Amino acid sequence: MKNISNETILKTAASVALAAILCGTTAFAQGNGSKDPSGQAPSAGSGTTNVVVTNTAAQPVPVTVTNAPQSSVTINNTAAQAVPVQDQSSPDLQPFALEWSFTIANGAGSTNKSVNLPAGKRLIVDAMSGAANSTSPGQAFYISAATWCSNVFGSAYVTIPFLAQNFYVGSMPLKTCVDPGSSLNLTVFRTTDNNGQWAGSPSGQLFVYGHYVDVP
Repeated sequence: MKNISNETILKTAASVALAAILCGTTAFAQGNGSKDPSGQAPSAGSGTTNVVVTNTAAQPVPVTVTNAPQSSVTINNTAAQAVPVQDQSSPDLQPFALEWSFTIANGAGSTNKSVNLPAGKRLIVDAMSGAANSTSPGQAFYISAATWCSNVFGSAYVTIPFLAQNFYVGSMPLKTCVDPGSSLNLTVFRTTDNNGQWAGSPSGQLFVYGHYVDVP
């Protein structure tokens, strides 16, 4: 049996140890390409990724402005498309409505009523309507509203047309004003009948609708 010297045993052991070290180093370096010493792939939530969103001018990113400074806005409207404006002193806050029950005396051609306006209030008359019951065939009725508006005297007439039998009803929109401190003068007229007379005592009702406007 061949004798193996101690030196030979030591050299052999050293060579085996060196080979083991080299094999381990190579396996460690190869891993799985993830640069993770454990050899396993990193998890999906182990890092963050920047995302860039690009929007066109037609599809801008919606932006909400908080505590924006005050700025002036100019609106240009044509006369045909005017900005709707409501005077806070009229019409809904100060409506005006008058109902007058009238009678025309036998032999008379008219009857009238005067409504005085308070100071500081201008009356805008929007519409008038009336109804009358004739007592003699052939009579016709119409009403008049006489006013001072902007210191100019004017009057408007509304015909009360025949409706049926001896009954007459009529109405029309009206746009006139009555100055503060002046009066609205209403008159109901009738024509003569078929005999040329103001016969009988017809009666009826007159309605006036409008609103007040405050003036200095």
